[in-house]
Amino acid sequence: MSATMRGMDNVACCTAVALGLVLVVAAGCTGPATVARAPAPDFQLLESSSLQLASACQPRAGEVYRAEFDVRPDGRVDNIRTTGNASCANEALEKWVASFRYNPRAATVETVVDWMLVEASRGS
Repeated sequence: MSATMRGMDNVACCTAVALGLVLVVAAGCTGPATVARAPAPDFQLLESSSLQLASACQPRAGEVYRAEFDVRPDGRVDNIRTTGNASCANEALEKWVASFRYNPRAATVETVVDWMLVEASRGS
């Protein structure tokens, strides 16, 4: 093989390596990968009674009461679990959440409602 042919082989080889490096660098310059997320459940509260605290029930203002529950496919609420310090407020919260009716859905979905007593003087 002549020196010119070997030189051509070196040029072709270097060109192929350079092209390969350009492709690798270009592939690394793509944007961040998108993550497919399931859409949030379409919750629509269709019906609810009002929260009724017994007259003797005095939960402390600023204290959070939580109800965790399941919304069944027919939109009714099931498996209510409440947390908070005043048992009378927990009972009222459980009765209130039991009155919730949501739009129908394909499957049972677990959700949470937080309630807190907020007090303020009139005019503030």
